[in-house]
Amino acid sequence: VEAVLSQHPGVHGVVVVGVPELRLSEMVVGCVQLKENWQWSNKAYGSVPMNEDHNVLSGEILRQFCKENNLTGFKIPRVFYPWRKAFPTTSTGKVVRGKLRDEVILHLQPLQGRL
Repeated sequence: VEAVLSQHPGVHGVVVVGVPELRLSEMVVGCVQLKENWQWSNKAYGSVPMNEDHNVLSGEILRQFCKENNLTGFKIPRVFYPWRKAFPTTSTGKVVRGKLRDEVILHLQPLQGRL
């Protein structure tokens, strides 16, 4: 999943984690770092203005990108979270997924009723 998402021209870095979800037991969430000159939008795909100076990404755009690259439906993140800082890493540079997952859970708690 991360390999597919990292191929998008607007994605600088990506980490995918599973977070607890009542109905499915676990939900796939993609934490995305954007490249310079890219912006995150929560608007629907058709309403996102696209021009040469203003590159925009959204969850809907990334889900469509995953589908176009033949990623199986259940693997496609249901939620994308724009990550605006460095991913937490160990002293050897490996991503600390547990710490990342905990932070995502805190940010997504207000949304849980709407997912």
